[in-house]
Amino acid sequence: MENTEQVCEVLCFLAQLPIEGVSLEDDRGTYMPFQVGAFVQAARACLPAPLKLLVHVHTGAGFENAPIIEALLHGADGCWGGLPKRAAIIGHASLGELLANLVRAGNPHVRQAYAIDRLLPLASWLQTKDDPGSPIPEDLPVLGTNAYRLTLDFFRQLPTRAMDLPPETLGGRYGYRVAPLAADTTVRAGRLNEVLGPGPFQPKVLERMIGIMREDLRHGERCVYDEPAELAELYRRAGGQA
Repeated sequence: MENTEQVCEVLCFLAQLPIEGVSLEDDRGTYMPFQVGAFVQAARACLPAPLKLLVHVHTGAGFENAPIIEALLHGADGCWGGLPKRAAIIGHASLGELLANLVRAGNPHVRQAYAIDRLLPLASWLQTKDDPGSPIPEDLPVLGTNAYRLTLDFFRQLPTRAMDLPPETLGGRYGYRVAPLAADTTVRAGRLNEVLGPGPFQPKVLERMIGIMREDLRHGERCVYDEPAELAELYRRAGGQA
């Protein structure tokens, strides 16, 4: 992108060759979304249809998904990548995340062309097959193991709200993750159900659990209450019968 005139000359030259299209790459993941969008718009002018224009963006600065959306808005035909996020450097704008975001934005073609309700399990399976010895990273957007574990019921995404994308849409389901300063009654009951089995869990016990966690924090105690053993002990301390 540094030598824009030379790049345009190359693209115009490529447009005269018997090719089907061109793939552009942000190889270090360092360009801003608006830069990628502007470059794609210029490239589209040099490469008119039916020539295809694809983009591939690495993760470097943390906004790798935004340039892909900008590229599509400015005339790109698609994205080259894999369903999981793992790739060179520290990852790339994955097709799994792109498809999920297009569904989130209300794109009508994605649901027709792809089995979106199988996206999450398929992407997870591919990622574990690619690196059998490593678990799926917890905090990946959309595809990570924590992406759909609620820490507060307010964060729940609903099918009736624009731009929300419930996990069931992708073939997943909500889980729960207990954190001392966020977990409300719904989350605590949900996580207990995962760890101890179906309740009922008494409301006064659930309320006492949050009090104990905050008392521990004030006394300098640091526990990972989300861990099954720690959660069961917390439940017992609050007066619950495991």
